Amino acid sequence: MYTFDLSTGYQTGDRPANPYLQNLNFQLTVQNLLNTAPAFVYSTFGAKSYPQWGVYRGGKPGLQGISLEQRFISIAITKAW
Repeated sequence: MYTFDLSTGYQTGDRPANPYLQNLNFQLTVQNLLNTAPAFVYSTFGAKSYPQWGVYRGGKPGLQGISLEQRFISIAITKAW
């Protein structure tokens, strides 16, 4: 399964005249840009067998995939003093 991510950013540096706007960093990240649904898998754990979607389950190796939320967008703004 392949997903595409996009990340872009901008730094103001010391160009703005207002000192509060100097050295700002804006970052936009989109994970799973094409909104791909997770793959369906049939899994067995011990005596239990059940179908599931390829969802991340922390602590269980081999069951890591994309989450059911699919596309995830984050925005970050930081300032260096």
